[in-house]
Amino acid sequence: MSANLRLYYGDVAVGQIKNPFYSDGTWYGTLELEVGPPGCELEHRIHDYILFVEDWNERVRRNDQADASEFDRYSDLVKSGLWFTKNDEGGVSRIMEAPVFFVGNELSWRTE
Repeated sequence: MSANLRLYYGDVAVGQIKNPFYSDGTWYGTLELEVGPPGCELEHRIHDYILFVEDWNERVRRNDQADASEFDRYSDLVKSGLWFTKNDEGGVSRIMEAPVFFVGNELSWRTE
């Protein structure tokens, strides 16, 4: 396996995943984000989603109010089936629903 992976949402290159590793049925890594507000509408929405998930997970960590129904406004991204990783050799792994993002550029995901 290559040392790094690329994260995609459909045709959008979301970023590079550094130091990916697999443990207990879940992948983990650090994301170098490439999408952001200056991009197209879809890139902007993906960026907003990532910031939302980071904030939501921080609220859970602090035992602040965080309701799973807050994800409903992003159900189009979560349930699209368009998230995947690609390695340097071109191998593709589909992600179940969407990756989980954390403050500090960390992420986790499960593959199909």
